[in-house]
Amino acid sequence: MRKTKKILILTDGNINHASSRIRAIQYIPNFEKEGYEITWIPRIPEKKINITKIFFPLQKRFLTIKRNLFLYFNPYHIVFIQRKIISENLLQRQKKKKAKIIFDFDDAIYINEKDKNAESKIRKVIENSDYIIVSNQFLKDFTEKYNKNVIIVTTPIDTEIIKPNTGKSLTEEIKIGWIGSSWTTKYLSIIEKPLADLSENYKIKLILIGANNSYHPAGINYQHFKWTYKDESKLLQMIDVGVMPLTNEEYSKAKGGYKILQYMAAGIPTIASPIGINTEIIEQGVTGLLATTQEDWKNSFLLFIKNKQLILDYGKNARNIAVSKYSRDICYEKIKKFLE
Repeated sequence: MRKTKKILILTDGNINHASSRIRAIQYIPNFEKEGYEITWIPRIPEKKINITKIFFPLQKRFLTIKRNLFLYFNPYHIVFIQRKIISENLLQRQKKKKAKIIFDFDDAIYINEKDKNAESKIRKVIENSDYIIVSNQFLKDFTEKYNKNVIIVTTPIDTEIIKPNTGKSLTEEIKIGWIGSSWTTKYLSIIEKPLADLSENYKIKLILIGANNSYHPAGINYQHFKWTYKDESKLLQMIDVGVMPLTNEEYSKAKGGYKILQYMAAGIPTIASPIGINTEIIEQGVTGLLATTQEDWKNSFLLFIKNKQLILDYGKNARNIAVSKYSRDICYEKIKKFLE
């Protein structure tokens, strides 16, 4: 009888944590199709109801103990780690059991103002891994200082879940949309003035998905929406043009461009800062536009405001490219060779 191969997936977060979900958890159906037996242990449990919050610290502690015991005692064919820092001792323990260690990360997690030893910790995981998967060239250059077995796999987008609004009709009011987190809300300051200036003469609404609720841009008609995994596709379908503004700093250069891929999967054109992988994902004048200065942002918004057919044309192009180049199954084929 053929022995079932086992994969242990270790993530920093749960299904509601973007990197954990899109770069590890969503591959589970692909792993299972290949015949692997999956064990998944997140560091952070999912908060569902009030009673869960009461026991949240205990749940985290339980998951830590479970992870350490599984790594120490159980043999696996593959240990797939997404962003989580695992001790060198436990990694070596699995390597002695002939496990392949695959480490995936998609941000500059080695930069941490609260932890001066962050880079050293990440370096040890990289050095003890058989293969490393990163989301862009910037992270590949960093990783190769410690381990040459590294490949770039862009963050996969599930194009079966995020889909275009096929019955969409454009109105006089253009809906500019942004999806992100409380922490990344700060980047929206880049587009405040261009949008406020244009709002004096045009009907514009800024759709904010997952932004900090305390964010209130002056002179702009805006609306906040709480992000949920269940509602993500529906919320994205409200947007006419997506935005991804970034500052020109090292942490931004390490970004994986997932916002752009979300917009593309939803059939939405994007305007983005030409930072890092953004310049590779966006095809200028085909799927979106790149904007550096505030004047660039203003002119880019104006192009779509005055030529609404471009929203549909760029959006259709974006969707086609998302499916053919960045979908989950396409990205899985790139990492599949590591499993053999």
